[in-house]
Amino acid sequence: MVGNWPEVDLTAGAAVVGDLHLDVGDGGGAARFERWLEALDAPRLLVVGDLFDTWLGPASAREPGARRVIAALGAAGERGVGCAVVPGNRDFLLGADFEAASGCALFGDGLLGRLAGGERALFVHGDELCTRDRAYQRYKRIVRTRPVRSLAAVLPTSLGRALGRRLRRASRKAVAAKAPAYKALQPAAARDLAAAAGASTLVCGHAHAARDERIAGGPRWIVLDAYGGERDQLSIDGGGRLELVSSSGRA
Repeated sequence: MVGNWPEVDLTAGAAVVGDLHLDVGDGGGAARFERWLEALDAPRLLVVGDLFDTWLGPASAREPGARRVIAALGAAGERGVGCAVVPGNRDFLLGADFEAASGCALFGDGLLGRLAGGERALFVHGDELCTRDRAYQRYKRIVRTRPVRSLAAVLPTSLGRALGRRLRRASRKAVAAKAPAYKALQPAAARDLAAAAGASTLVCGHAHAARDERIAGGPRWIVLDAYGGERDQLSIDGGGRLELVSSSGRA
């Protein structure tokens, strides 16, 4: 453990994706991810946030799309794929019930991956790098408190479904109203977070726009496309090298 980040070995062949935004209420909508997961030949899968578009606790887990995704993750685990999830801004209420049902390990603040050769890469969702958006950061602190989690644990399914739809609409409206520079990931925040973790690389999602660059005086910074984009998967080879590729196998 370094700071808030548990350390995990990321061996050759590990796959990293993020921002799938799967709809818990749409059983058919999970089919593409289910097929991709069935074909995945990897010792470990890491999802860096927003596996689900909305997650409101056990009420969401009872929805058809969620049940299908959870079953697919459990089947992958039985095949030997070690699954880990960093909750994102849409599914930060994932908890112990999801871990037990899916077999996935949750890393609420992200994790520090040990790569071949001894280097370390920090994996986070990425919304913590939106430091100019102070209103969002205040909101984030409030909704992740124990009282909010306790309330989510007892939501009926019908109320959770209605609340989820309302939250999605409100989120889209709020994001659209913010200036791009205000809601953007901040390089200085990425540099400082990597330094705090002792990581030479920081990997995240959230922005839905791939990048792979070196921050001046800081780490390599890799941002994944949202799932389905051209560079939506990070592959790790036997030498610990990281490369953005397509989950669909496109060149």
